Amino acid sequence: MGKPGIPGTPGLCPPLKKSAFAAELGKDYPEPNQPIVFHKILHNDQKHFDEASGIFTCQIPGFYYFVYNLQADRDAHVMLALNGTEVVGSHKTVTEGSEDLSGSMILKLDKGDHVWLEAKQDSNGITEKSSFLGYLIPQFH
Repeated sequence: MGKPGIPGTPGLCPPLKKSAFAAELGKDYPEPNQPIVFHKILHNDQKHFDEASGIFTCQIPGFYYFVYNLQADRDAHVMLALNGTEVVGSHKTVTEGSEDLSGSMILKLDKGDHVWLEAKQDSNGITEKSSFLGYLIPQFH
C-alpha cells in the first residue's frame, strides 16, 4: 500500500431543508366534515401548518411522514386527506371508556399540496388529547 495522498478541498454540504409541525387538539369533538382545527400548537417553526384552518401546505417538495394519535370516548371515524382526497382512514368503535386510534402515511408532496385530518359526521368522539404531526423526511445524496 502506498503513502496517503494530500487531502482534498472540503466539500460543500447544503443545509437540510426543514418542514415540521406538531399539534394537539386541546378541545373535545371537532367539527365534522372539514379539516380539524388543532388548538394547541406544539411545534410549527416554519409556519407551514395553518393554525386557523388545520391545513398543512407543502412549501418544500419531497417525501413527508404524517401521523395522528387520537383518543376517543365514543365512536370515531377520521381520514387523512391530500388535496381533498382520502389517503388513509381509521375507524374505532368505543364500547366503554376511551380508546386510542392512530394512523400514519408517507406522502410524496409537491409545492402547494394540502394535507389535513378530518372527522367524519357519522362518528366523531375525538377528545382533546388527540394529536397530529408531520415532517419532511430528509434526503441524503
